[in-house]
Amino acid sequence: MKNFFDRHTGYTMYKPVQAGQFYKLKGTEKMKTLLSLKKKFGPHPHLRGKRFIIVTAMTLPFPVSHLSGDLAGMMKAFKIYIGKMKGKLIGKAIFTDTIFRLLKNKEVRMMTKAYRVGGRI
Repeated sequence: MKNFFDRHTGYTMYKPVQAGQFYKLKGTEKMKTLLSLKKKFGPHPHLRGKRFIIVTAMTLPFPVSHLSGDLAGMMKAFKIYIGKMKGKLIGKAIFTDTIFRLLKNKEVRMMTKAYRVGGRI
C-alpha cells in the first residue's frame, strides 16, 4: 500500500510546466517559484474532493487486530492519503477475523456491512 500511495500521489498531483527546470534555479529563484506555486499545489482539479471508503480485511480477530497496531498504522496512512487528495472519508468497512469467515454466518454479516457502507457512495 505504501508503494501505491507514493506512486499514485505523484501521478495525481499538480505539476507545473516549469517543474523540470526547478532544480536548475538558484536559491532565491527557487524560493520565489515555490511561493508562486504554493496555491496551485495539490491534486489535479478533477481529482480534488473525491469521496473515499476504506475497505480492509485482516485475519486477526477483534480486539487483537486493533491492539496489534497494524490497523492503526494502516488507517493513519489512508487518512494521510485522503487528506493529500483533499478528499472526504465517507465510510469504513473493516473486516477482522476473516480466516474464519464461514463460521457463524460471519461472511453474511461482512457482506451486509459492505453493502451498507457501499450505499453511501
